[in-house]
Amino acid sequence: MPEGKDFAADPSTKNWAWWQARQPHSAPFHEYVGLDRGLEHIARILEQDGPFDGVIGFSQGAAAAAMTASLLEPGRQEAFADAEKSAGGITFPPAFARLSHPPLRFMVSYSGFASTFPGYAAFYKPLVATPSLHFLGTLDTVLEESWARALLESCEHRSTGPDETLVVHPGGHSVPLGRRELLVVTGFVRSIYASDQAQTVSASKALKEVDVLDMDLPF
Repeated sequence: MPEGKDFAADPSTKNWAWWQARQPHSAPFHEYVGLDRGLEHIARILEQDGPFDGVIGFSQGAAAAAMTASLLEPGRQEAFADAEKSAGGITFPPAFARLSHPPLRFMVSYSGFASTFPGYAAFYKPLVATPSLHFLGTLDTVLEESWARALLESCEHRSTGPDETLVVHPGGHSVPLGRRELLVVTGFVRSIYASDQAQTVSASKALKEVDVLDMDLPF
């Protein structure tokens, strides 16, 4: 596709995407064509069908999920304004500026990545504060590990280190559906609600003591 072409507006394509990188094989490093339209669509869903407690995304969807969590956090508009003045960053997305939606309580990323394009720095600086869980496949030939770790390092973590929120699974560029991975996700989500209710149950304890088939999750 020619550089700069608005992928989302092209009726000849049958693919779906939140945006298109100007150089697809170097996705995190280049400007995203159609990002504004993708974020507008997400904001419309939040406004019409929300509020939502959390977001889960895969691949580019996980990158978009992290951006969404970031944009809903307090103080993010100021971060965009500062970056726009000092480093030529993009303007805070107007659709989110008009949006009335509380910050998300959690975010789960499967094979996600963070953009390193300078204009998008305010998505990740300050760090994304929304509690997050990240999955990466050891056989993933689509996503470079450094891209996934860039997203991991762009997020704050409730535990003592980022590796405690990274789950490495023996698969490729896919959403792992094994029992272990499902227990990790359900344990993580349960820990968010337990923390909100001022309980002392940790995610690791929940994983050991609760069977996924017996869980009564609030979503």
